[in-house]
Amino acid sequence: MTRRSIGSFRTAALAIILSIGTVASPGAQGDAPPDEPPDMGIVEKAYGLMDSGDYGGAVVLLEQAKESYPDSAPIRIELAGVFYDREFYELAAGEYEAAARIDPGSAKVWFLLSDCYGRLNREEDSITALERTLMLEPDNLDAIGELGWMRYKVHELEAGIKLLLDAAGRFGMNRGFAMTLGTLYSEIYDYAKAESYYRIAIDEATGAGDGHFAAIALYNLSLLDSAFHRFDEALAGAGKSIDAERRASGLLARGELRQRRQDFRAAFADYGAAFALDKTPLSRLDLADACLEAGRLEEALAYLDDVAKIRKHPWMVNFGINPESFSQALHDSYAEVCSGLANVEFLRPKRGFPDIAAGLFAAAGWKLLSSWHELLAGKAARAEADDYARLGNRRNADYNRYLAFIRYPGTARRYLESLAGFETEAVPESKAMYDLERAILDADPAMLQRALPALDPAWELDLVARGLSEAAGLLARRGDRIGLRETLERLYLVNRGSFRRNGFGLPVELRVRSADARFQGRLGRVLSASGMETARSGGESAFAYSLTVSVEGAVVAYELASKRTGAVLAGGKTSFASVGETRAPAIADFLVRSIHTVDR
Repeated sequence: MTRRSIGSFRTAALAIILSIGTVASPGAQGDAPPDEPPDMGIVEKAYGLMDSGDYGGAVVLLEQAKESYPDSAPIRIELAGVFYDREFYELAAGEYEAAARIDPGSAKVWFLLSDCYGRLNREEDSITALERTLMLEPDNLDAIGELGWMRYKVHELEAGIKLLLDAAGRFGMNRGFAMTLGTLYSEIYDYAKAESYYRIAIDEATGAGDGHFAAIALYNLSLLDSAFHRFDEALAGAGKSIDAERRASGLLARGELRQRRQDFRAAFADYGAAFALDKTPLSRLDLADACLEAGRLEEALAYLDDVAKIRKHPWMVNFGINPESFSQALHDSYAEVCSGLANVEFLRPKRGFPDIAAGLFAAAGWKLLSSWHELLAGKAARAEADDYARLGNRRNADYNRYLAFIRYPGTARRYLESLAGFETEAVPESKAMYDLERAILDADPAMLQRALPALDPAWELDLVARGLSEAAGLLARRGDRIGLRETLERLYLVNRGSFRRNGFGLPVELRVRSADARFQGRLGRVLSASGMETARSGGESAFAYSLTVSVEGAVVAYELASKRTGAVLAGGKTSFASVGETRAPAIADFLVRSIHTVDR
């Protein structure tokens, strides 16, 4: 099951929060008491070095000051700030911890330490530091807001809601409290309250001229609407978020909605624009997902490899995602891409026995790698499920257990039924999605055919493509050639990229215009071996598509058309050094790749 299969995950995983206040750069506090010892002069010199870009010199100076004034909390704070500014969060945390030991009564130190822990994805430690902050400063609104968000991060939803409602009763509602409350209520599927609090955040931010905050709140509202199958509202909300401020999150939200509609050209445009703005791996993950669905498997692998190289993820502090859910998503995507590449290599047109042997070896390698990533994804999902179960969040625990046991239908079925019971009550529109999931789990093509018409024909085309792909695989294994052909012809109109990743070939009536009769026969045989069922022109009229291949000198052109309407569905041309029987595998590879890939 892909990350998109059960739509609630994206809302739970990618909600963004903006704190009530902005935590100032720890390296520029400038609020030390005036009666500090002379070490504050050293701090001023360090500031001067940082202003000139000499962070290394500032560190050396502050390290020397630390040795001269071992009991000075301000020196530790300023040194931590230098490390923080350079994103060396482990080193910064060490200095903040030392400052807290020196001056345990400083609320400022504990608050800065909590922020640092958050960027290290040490949520429980961040909560402890925030609680210590509030013991010292019960009216610290920034700390209350951050603690409410951290309660969401560790799935303590009721505790987070109570904290913020109590604070709102004492201090009044503000857009920071409202934003977090909206996210907390969205997680427990209370649409009315979530929507109401997001509106409060949007209205207050808009009234204050805070386009940045409004953009984030509109983005979160778009995710909420999407989770509740209010897709038109979600698309409009994503557009409003982009209008308020052109941020990566709004572009990604709109791209995902467009991808649901299998509008890949528009989705790629949004993802590409987000990639130019994004400092997180999320745009790369979305690009990889879109490339996977579009049949552009090599590009998908490149994006995933880029993400895998990133070892530290301080950005997660501002997102409703943690290392376990991120790892699950990454390895799940890797597993699907590698499985697709195994199918591509297995069906790649070959040149003789050595090439056949190499292709089989490569396909086996990709399949083994896919299985390895499946294991890692399952491990991460089980860890996430255990975390949710510990907190009594059965729905999300069952969701992750379903992901973990998806390859074991008997076990997975009971988790699916638990999920369906909860979500269809909260979101009746999700019933068709769960019916499809049941049919896939039961490997029942008849159930699949019944489930598909109930899906939203505009907004759930990604699920339609998945259902048709699963049906085609089942029909192929059962040897139902007619049913398979009809299913593949339907699938091609929804998403041609599904063919490469699943090892399918489009059935076509082949028309070759070439003076070389041997080439014509050879090309037909190679295409058939590559998974494309072919019939000669004038043969089986049941074929819905015709593929015309024209050869003029070294130039090969093709045109794929509907036999019923005459509409051209794909076309292109390329040049080869020579055209003849020996070049048929290379030409077939060009045709198979072109016909079964969605353009960017």
